[in-house]
Amino acid sequence: MRDARLGAVLKEAREAAGFTQTRAGEKIKRSQAKVHRIESGIERVSPTELRGLVDLYAPSPELMARIEGQTTPATAGAPDGASPNRYFMAMRRAEQAAVEILSLQSERIPMQLQASQYTLLQYELAGDPTSKTDLLREKQDRERVFTCDNPPIFRAILAESSLRRMPGGRSALVPQQAEHLLSLIDANPRFSLQVLHNGADLPFLDADLTVLKFAGKEKNMVYIPFGLDGRLIRDKQQVDERESYWRKVQAAALSVEESKKFIHELTR
Repeated sequence: MRDARLGAVLKEAREAAGFTQTRAGEKIKRSQAKVHRIESGIERVSPTELRGLVDLYAPSPELMARIEGQTTPATAGAPDGASPNRYFMAMRRAEQAAVEILSLQSERIPMQLQASQYTLLQYELAGDPTSKTDLLREKQDRERVFTCDNPPIFRAILAESSLRRMPGGRSALVPQQAEHLLSLIDANPRFSLQVLHNGADLPFLDADLTVLKFAGKEKNMVYIPFGLDGRLIRDKQQVDERESYWRKVQAAALSVEESKKFIHELTR
């Protein structure tokens, strides 16, 4: 189903750009029959082919959002055929353009910080039909926030429960996930991670949130997930309030060095 929906959007983008299937195939070094099979949903488009077609068609923002919606797995547990919510997609598109990202997670680990085993098990247990190849491709795309040109400063706070609560209660995954986090820390100097331990001096822990800060005139934003939906905040006062709350939680969390020691203990 997803291949057919993606094919239909790619056909719409091709026609809007004024290309025939033959000409599009020539540009990406594929046959007209190949382009036809992709657009008909008969054959899955490869990541290389998709990038080539998107670069060629230069689709409008609306079409690009629809293409991304069909190539990005929905939240684990969403109904078959569901696309990621538009607020999440807006946040995802903006990640690599940010100068700083402040993330707080109370019960989950975001995909760009997940070990591959965590990602695959989470979707498998949710009964999600997305293929392993598509999931791992999406995971790699999210991880580009660390390797893109001029990557943003990424400051994450993970509650202790998110580090101990693995998909399906599979505690054997804890050491593997901890090892993965340590490797991310070591490989990416602009990434820092703090653990909010269970004994932190806070009256309660508010909802998960991600603050994206930008240079220039672009407005900062906050993304807050709500189940399978989400909320995107751009109002300056509300964004500032969420950032202030994040910094309050940061002050109650373990330091970066203490957090690294804590995560190292989880590998044992």
